[in-house]
Amino acid sequence: MKSIDVWKALSNKSRVAILRELYRKPRSMKELSGILDLGTSTIRQHLAQLERAGLITSFEVKSPRVGRPALYYRATKDAPLTVYPKRTYLPLLRSLLGKMVQQAGEDKTKESLREIGSTMAEEMIRSIEVEQNIRQWSLQLFKEVVVENYFAEMGVEPEVVSVTENSITFQENNCVVLDLALQHPDLICDALDEGVHEGLCHAMNPSWNIKKDLCVGHGDEICRFTVTTERETEA
Repeated sequence: MKSIDVWKALSNKSRVAILRELYRKPRSMKELSGILDLGTSTIRQHLAQLERAGLITSFEVKSPRVGRPALYYRATKDAPLTVYPKRTYLPLLRSLLGKMVQQAGEDKTKESLREIGSTMAEEMIRSIEVEQNIRQWSLQLFKEVVVENYFAEMGVEPEVVSVTENSITFQENNCVVLDLALQHPDLICDALDEGVHEGLCHAMNPSWNIKKDLCVGHGDEICRFTVTTERETEA
């Protein structure tokens, strides 16, 4: 993957939009055309340039009906993130984590990170409540305001998977602390992230529960979460 080819491929906002969609999941040319409201001939040209730059690959999916296999595209593992700044802060965070473990021990560090995550989440929700004039949270409000708006601004590329009367499942297609999560899943995923979930539930509705279904730090391709109300949790 040559830097000049990548730069040329990402110099067009439509190609960046295509790559962002392919971060989420593989798509066909027809699907991309509908999502981005671009003609298939235009999509074809953009896909060709992204593929030449090594940012995406194509593969065939057999149709259950008679006919030619459908052609799908997906982002390569080496494709640069287009939705979040370069993680130049990671060396500092890695150093801070190391120092915390060295001085306080792993158990105390986990406890502190859980508290930090919980406090951050509660402060975030209180701030949103003031800005949006929210007095009572519902799963629909959580979906629209937190997942689809606030989490998107954070750069985690959220995607709602399913919604029922008493639950919502969503996934994050971009882990903004991926390197640290892979190196220290016990600290980042099992402590800091769990603290964030506790803080979110405590601030919005103490009867809610957030369960982590999939986790990048523990070997899954994405992070997926399910938020349930007390009624569904007890069922």
